[in-house]
Amino acid sequence: MHPARALLGLHVFATAILAPRMPDAPRSLTTRDRALAELVRLRGWADERAIESAIQEASSAAGARDLASILVASGVLSAAQLRELEAAMDGRPSGAQGSGSSSALDRTVAKSDAGVTMAAASGRKVGDTVGPYRILRELGRGGMGVVYRALHPELRREVALKVMLAGGDASSDEVERFRREAAVVAKMGRHPSLVQIHDIGRDGDRLYFTMDFIEGRSLRQKLADEGPLSGREAARIAADLGSALAFSHAAGVVHRDVKPANVLLDREGHPFLGDFGLARDLSSSVALTQSGAPIGTPAYMSPEQAEGRTSRITPLSDVYSLGATLYEMLAGRPPFEGDSQMEIIRHVLEVDPVPPRALRPDVHRDLEIICLKAMHKVPARRYESAASLEADLRRFLNNDPILARPAGLGEKLATRARRHRVVLAAAACVLLAGGGFGGWAIWRVRTRDEDERRRTEADRAAIDERARLKTAASPLLIEGIERLDRWDEARKLGNWRDRNRLGQEAIDLLSRAIAIDPENDEAHFQLGRALHRDARKQDALAALERAVAINPRHGLAWFEHGAILQAELQEIRGRVSRSANMLLRSEQGFTPTGLNRGMVFRHSGTGQDAGELLKRATADFRRVIESGVAADRAAFGRAMLAFYEDRLEDARREFDLSIEANPYFWEALLARADVLEYASRNVEAGLPDRERLHRLEPHNPWLALDYAVSLSVLGRHPEAKELALRSAKTCDDPEVLRDAMTVCFGAGDLDASTELGALLAASGFATKQDRLIAAAFGAYVRLAQRDYDGAAAWITANESFLDAQTCVGLRAELAMARGDMAAGAREYRKLTPGSDYARVGALGAAYAEWWCGNLDLARVLSEQAVVERVLPASPVVRGIVLMDLGDLAGALSDFEAVRRDQPTLNLTYSNLAGARFLMGDYTGAIEALEEAVSTTLTAPEQKDAVKKFFAPLAKRAGEAKTPAEAAKVVEGIAGLLVFAGSQATDDLQRAGIREGQRGVLYILQEFYIRHEMWKEAIGAGERIGKITKSGSALYKDAVARARGGRKSETVLKSLEAAIEAGFDDGKRVDAEKAFDGLRNDDAFKTLRSRCR
Repeated sequence: MHPARALLGLHVFATAILAPRMPDAPRSLTTRDRALAELVRLRGWADERAIESAIQEASSAAGARDLASILVASGVLSAAQLRELEAAMDGRPSGAQGSGSSSALDRTVAKSDAGVTMAAASGRKVGDTVGPYRILRELGRGGMGVVYRALHPELRREVALKVMLAGGDASSDEVERFRREAAVVAKMGRHPSLVQIHDIGRDGDRLYFTMDFIEGRSLRQKLADEGPLSGREAARIAADLGSALAFSHAAGVVHRDVKPANVLLDREGHPFLGDFGLARDLSSSVALTQSGAPIGTPAYMSPEQAEGRTSRITPLSDVYSLGATLYEMLAGRPPFEGDSQMEIIRHVLEVDPVPPRALRPDVHRDLEIICLKAMHKVPARRYESAASLEADLRRFLNNDPILARPAGLGEKLATRARRHRVVLAAAACVLLAGGGFGGWAIWRVRTRDEDERRRTEADRAAIDERARLKTAASPLLIEGIERLDRWDEARKLGNWRDRNRLGQEAIDLLSRAIAIDPENDEAHFQLGRALHRDARKQDALAALERAVAINPRHGLAWFEHGAILQAELQEIRGRVSRSANMLLRSEQGFTPTGLNRGMVFRHSGTGQDAGELLKRATADFRRVIESGVAADRAAFGRAMLAFYEDRLEDARREFDLSIEANPYFWEALLARADVLEYASRNVEAGLPDRERLHRLEPHNPWLALDYAVSLSVLGRHPEAKELALRSAKTCDDPEVLRDAMTVCFGAGDLDASTELGALLAASGFATKQDRLIAAAFGAYVRLAQRDYDGAAAWITANESFLDAQTCVGLRAELAMARGDMAAGAREYRKLTPGSDYARVGALGAAYAEWWCGNLDLARVLSEQAVVERVLPASPVVRGIVLMDLGDLAGALSDFEAVRRDQPTLNLTYSNLAGARFLMGDYTGAIEALEEAVSTTLTAPEQKDAVKKFFAPLAKRAGEAKTPAEAAKVVEGIAGLLVFAGSQATDDLQRAGIREGQRGVLYILQEFYIRHEMWKEAIGAGERIGKITKSGSALYKDAVARARGGRKSETVLKSLEAAIEAGFDDGKRVDAEKAFDGLRNDDAFKTLRSRCR
């Protein structure tokens, strides 16, 4: 890597760190003060007038205070803000203290009994209690907390107690960081070389947690007291620490600050790794520290940490730091030293460490090889894991051959070439011409040639200019990255207000960085990320294309570019969706128990040609693979492309590879859940991944709601509702409010759904789509409450929020809920074919058309509902359509299939009984009716009573010799339902009984027509008419009257009533031979003209 590029991750100008302070009279502002003023401006912590006033005071001839003191004294900055800015200028994370290598952990070690008894800044003193713990003495303090030696009086256990400093003045970010520091260790479990967390709690307004109290000293103190360790002792300590790191990495935690000061040694010399204050939990994309500044301690941090690119910090960064710690144990000094933080970081990035044997010849050669391999500047050349490093150290301790090999000359030259690729470009050409290293050596001797000297000077000048520009742009770049990281955190916490603000600030800062350094690939990449989050896709693509034009091996930029194209593919080719069913009770008691199971389907896309986008996205992800970084993202990209090509098994396999590479890659887990659900059309298929994500980030409202939606679809409403309400209370994000509203509606809590809908509609961040959904749910709530007039008024009042298709769909559902199936069918016909609402509404539309008797349309719509899998029970509706069309075998097949998949769905059994009855299986029909009733009961005595009731009916049905005898059995059931209806006291109960009567009579009407029992068929039709106006039943009544030779006036009257009730199937009328004698009748012609 070029030295200028290596400085990219630093938080301040090089001159601000290295320039000496020179007294002036009158005083001029120091370089450090100028850097401080600029950072205050960038962060927006003070207005320009206050900053200028402080600068003038600091610059005055009489001024005796520096700018920092003035800013704090005048109230422009708080002490905490000043500490954060000074940390940024020193290249330290904001929680670190000073420029040395000490840590808060370094001061938790017990020393003599002459402990500190002064009152702590937190207000605690010896003898005070924090929760159940009594303070014995103060051990040390860090940027956020004070550490005490404390005693649990009841357990008689001594602990190290860390108490948060800021208390009630702490920001939500500080509180969350302190809590996560404890939680990240607690989640890992016990390991013999990790400092354990015992308790996490709150005392008043301050958080605290307790850790193991280790009686001994830190490794840093041991090295300071005794000098370098023997090779075997150093190897033993490093091996134990490697085991602890392997354990933490397996739990998804990267320490990021392994160094001697963070290693405690007990009295027996056993090491404990502690101080996870800078750790990163890979299961969360929220770090414990602010991103942007180099994270860690410069002398021990890996090159990728020194660059400040937090996204590239992996478990291999800890491997490097452990190697650096081993180096100090062997050599007696850190691997890199310098007069400033900047100088040390430059050495980390550009200079190879002096081999330990050059400083201490008695170091075993194998141990030196292990140490230098762990510290390789290229992560891929280090040990592949902390476990591998530990294993090689154990081999050394056991006198076995180690696996590591020293770097050869070629590898060393290649490594240096990567860091100085511009300078060595000409050298490579001469090397090829000279035929080997001898030629290269000759070339270097001949560099005195004037032309070559000029070219070299020009190259160096270009390098210096690039370094100057990168250094000048660095503060803006780092501030922009910090805003993006905070944007991500705000999104995960549902904080829409901060999210919008931070996004705009990031775009502004990164644009300013590019104005200074137009060839900065990282700045263009980060700007692309920011623009993508701001939904400015085309601008984002342009920024990312510029990044890869500058650096074609920027794998993350290629991935981001591919992800945007992938999202566009999603819009064109459709997206996967889950939703709970919301069928409502009608006046006829249409309450399909068990249908509330949910659906998984793919929404329609825009219909555009996806070929070019697919080609570009494929190329992007291929470049990700070629770049050699982000293997998890490359596999993710391949998986999504396979999904859009309907290669579902390939997609699943690639998702598995992506998650295997990064078990905490939540986007891959979420996408895999979608693919599994879509492939199986089963919401349960994706539930394990969604639950896993929620467990990984329990406070993330997005993932909690995602899990809650699946629970709701599966009928686990209490759990879903609890998650939804908890998430909605913690954020102002309209998408969270929207999903919470949906889940509460599915759980039957209409009041909560209404309240959330109002919050969503009133949100200043709600989009047009959000307001549309809120308005639609307002209508759904009123429908569920059977407030039909209120629902109609609501739809009309909210037409400005509802698009035309939604209004049509809602009015169709309103009409059906009122029992006006004809109006519902007319509204459904207004939907645009292929639209999302038409797809989702296909099942309701099919039922409405069947009710009206329009079997041609009903069949097409029911087929669509089955194909789209609108509901798992969709075949039931197709089955009843097939029954009326005379395809009894097809109907029976549909009913049996649903019965197998959903054995508790009682609606299936009643229709199954009808199909069996029409096919002449009378005993089977009665058995199916018995099952229909039994599935709704739970008490054993109730089930026994049902069995006793149906036993004689089944016997009579089995003994029936003629259709008339069989019909009498079913007529008896209809009579019992009439009696039950007269005894019912509840409106809904009566409505359900009426629906049962209608169903039985509908089957009897069809049965009588099939057996040419015209009188009975007409009687059944008349009884149906007293319950409800069904176009289908009325049309069959007209057919029965015509076939039975009844007067034409009664035939025409029934046909007209059928048309009034929604029947308009002209082809069906034309095919009915019983109407042939009426075709010349003017009244019949008029009625026919009203049909399609």
